[in-house]
Amino acid sequence: MRGISSLLLLCGLLLTACSDSERYVAFGNDRVYYVSPVDKATAEKVGHFLQEYRYFIDQGAVVQLVNDTSFVARFATRAGIEKDPYIIDGFVTLQLEMSLSVFDGNRVDLQLCDSTLTTKGTITFNDAKAWLEGRAYVEN
Repeated sequence: MRGISSLLLLCGLLLTACSDSERYVAFGNDRVYYVSPVDKATAEKVGHFLQEYRYFIDQGAVVQLVNDTSFVARFATRAGIEKDPYIIDGFVTLQLEMSLSVFDGNRVDLQLCDSTLTTKGTITFNDAKAWLEGRAYVEN
């Protein structure tokens, strides 16, 4: 009996640890996940921006926000999106508008990821400015 109680306690602790690491804000079926030091208020601002921008249209879109050395918005996308110039143009516009609307013009980098949030392409803030000036986007 004592072994079962210990096992249940351990499972409860593991579930609590998992839920703490998977913090998100839901916008209907769309979600903004965020990793410390990004806070819930920032995730909500980004989510509301994405709703207004019409990226979040209640279709299960996922974005993860991280801040290592700079703020990064990681978008779960379909395979090949990171190689489509038309789509890249849209993400560059979204990136620069997010920078102005949510972060007072400060640097925001984007990562285009697969459904498991494995990075397939990165658009740095400098890449976005270069793209607008007619220079090429650099794939990683």
